Amino acid sequence: MTTEQRTKPKWTWWVMVVLAGLIGIYGVGFAFGGAEAFYEGRDLPLGLDVSIVALSFHAVVGGLALLTGPFQFLERIRTARPKLHRGLGRLHVAAALGTGLSGFFVAGFAEGGLTGRLGFAALGALTTTCGLVGLRLALGRRFDDHRVWMMRSFALLLAAVSLRLQIPALFALLDGDETMVFAVVGWSCWVPNLLVVEWMIRRRPAPVIVV
Repeated sequence: MTTEQRTKPKWTWWVMVVLAGLIGIYGVGFAFGGAEAFYEGRDLPLGLDVSIVALSFHAVVGGLALLTGPFQFLERIRTARPKLHRGLGRLHVAAALGTGLSGFFVAGFAEGGLTGRLGFAALGALTTTCGLVGLRLALGRRFDDHRVWMMRSFALLLAAVSLRLQIPALFALLDGDETMVFAVVGWSCWVPNLLVVEWMIRRRPAPVIVV
């Protein structure tokens, strides 16, 4: 493989950048303009104000994690600009951990009944776990293992993209039953992502970045 081939991003990276970027920007905008409307008229165990703050924080840090994540997979940045890679990495991991922890919290009053809430809670817990493991491996200079865990982490973060792609189709398939839609998407937005990235990791003899 030539140097040019190693450093030129694949088309899949550009798709990831566009989708993650759009949803990331949407998430930040939602925090400032949509969180209150999202909970309007609902009976919330912690009250409206706490719920809005929690969801807004989740949307902002989730958007930041999506916007910074794709650039962590660029070899040209890792090799030619290691300080930039580390700086973006610290920001990304902090945002990913904030996303996971806040996601676990807001899952307690998510749509979809108990099934949906369990799915979103599992997503939050796994996102937090992958971020913490990836950070520990980077600090231990086990960079190959670090990259593998950050691939898992970002696959889980991309649940925000999967969710928004799936919801319109699920509403059509489930006759607009909102509870059923969120019960399904609470799992379907992240389980396939994780299965795909595990396949990508295990099909190679050594962990490599996929762009």
